[in-house]
Amino acid sequence: MGFNLESYIAQCQPVDLSVHIPREEFEDRVERIRAEMENRQVDVAIAFGNELRPGDTGWITNYDPQIEPTAVVIGPEKIFVLGGPEGKLYAEQSMQVGEFRCLQELKIPEEDYPGFEFFTLYEILYEACGFPPKSLGILTCSDIITQAFYELIFNTSIQKVDMTDFLLKARYFKSKNELKCMQVASQIATYAMKAMIQSIEPGKRELEIAAIGEFVMKYFGADRIGVSTIVASGERASSVLGRASNRIIKEGEMILFSISPRYEGMASC
Repeated sequence: MGFNLESYIAQCQPVDLSVHIPREEFEDRVERIRAEMENRQVDVAIAFGNELRPGDTGWITNYDPQIEPTAVVIGPEKIFVLGGPEGKLYAEQSMQVGEFRCLQELKIPEEDYPGFEFFTLYEILYEACGFPPKSLGILTCSDIITQAFYELIFNTSIQKVDMTDFLLKARYFKSKNELKCMQVASQIATYAMKAMIQSIEPGKRELEIAAIGEFVMKYFGADRIGVSTIVASGERASSVLGRASNRIIKEGEMILFSISPRYEGMASC
């Protein structure tokens, strides 16, 4: 008898989807950044994130952007989440701290958005400070920031202060809530991996196996993936990275698997 997805799901223990990172933890993270800003005599700080690398901005606000990149500006009293018009409502639904501001440089370039109010980066920095800022703390590593946004930051006359070491260390040490979310992500990853393994049959395409894993992953509560699901058979199995393809799996072949569910911003693999 072949693999039955419905029967497989039915025999899995439920996943506790009440586990989450509370608003208070995000507020505490902002206050930790502000304390470090004061320690380094920084007036305002900025972080950057995009769909591929959302970690810095997600850690601060809980907003996980799609297509449009995002940034976070932290001042002594105010915090702003920056993005494009298409992501505005989604951001406001998910972010745990701050106010949203549309920034021209973060919208989809070839689109027009009549009716939306756009701010300049300097206007947002000024509002976050409450006074003309003299120093700007950079929280995100330069290899993550796009060239266009990097130039936007560094074309201002404000003194730049490297604060990337602080955020890297802060994110490295996980809180109890983050560890609980990672446990949920790992439980989902285990269910998805076992389903893929049990569904293997010669004659199936790699993408068919990947689809089963991704169905299980999302059924049990993963909002999206950390990396594209890998199912690589035959000569493709010698690779380390690579997405599943339409290659037909043959009898006796070695198969490389990887699946990475994300839950509450935390990924397992």
